[in-house]
Amino acid sequence: MRIVRRVIPRAPPSFIKGVPDMGGPQSLMLVTMPRSGSVYLWRTLAEGLGLPMVRTSLSDFPDDHLVLAQFQYLMTFGGVSQEHLDAKPVTLELLKAAGLAPVVNVRDPRQAMVSWLHYLDAEFQTHGQKMFFQDAPADWLGHSFEEKADWCVDHHLPKLVTWVEGWLAAEEQLPGILFSSFEDMKADEGVFFDKLLVHWGIDPGGFSHPHLDETTRRETANFRSGQTDEWVSALSGEQKARASAAIPGTMKSRFGWID
Repeated sequence: MRIVRRVIPRAPPSFIKGVPDMGGPQSLMLVTMPRSGSVYLWRTLAEGLGLPMVRTSLSDFPDDHLVLAQFQYLMTFGGVSQEHLDAKPVTLELLKAAGLAPVVNVRDPRQAMVSWLHYLDAEFQTHGQKMFFQDAPADWLGHSFEEKADWCVDHHLPKLVTWVEGWLAAEEQLPGILFSSFEDMKADEGVFFDKLLVHWGIDPGGFSHPHLDETTRRETANFRSGQTDEWVSALSGEQKARASAAIPGTMKSRFGWID
């Protein structure tokens, strides 16, 4: 059972006043859509910069919450934090007060959904149903791929779309957000990481890419196939149409997600 000393339901005024601007030598916040290369990005950045990996939230989705003690630790001692934080007002308020300029990493929700489906398969086979998947059918493994995909289109895809919409809307409230994408990382990883580092005011020359090998990726980064368009062949025509219709056209245009 996970024990949390204090979750931040709203920003305590005394805490906001006491948040140091940019914390330790480098306090970096990476906010990621689930199944967008989250742990790989986190570990690569931390190892490449020689910084600790710091957890700052409950690590839930889609309703995540910062944990006061962990957030204070990040701001005091520095490090790289990777979370699936949604853009709720209290989170934006705290990030702004701390002077953090988060990178928000996204992925085509249709592909993230298919990757999530396979992830649930592995988790159910290994651990059974967990609280993190409490809304998934208890007999998940007894369903066909098509049935699982139908469930994901109806129940999981909308959460991903809403999550991205929340962060897009937060651009006006939290200046300094940088959006990145899994697709950009796959296209040119060097350019991708340079962009993140420049955003945080870090000289890319001081970053030593650890170049995690295939075995390390699979063991430590929830690695699966890393494809960008698997959903095109994995989903039925009807499922593709429903999934595509659930994503606003402006969002597709913003990130280059084609139908």
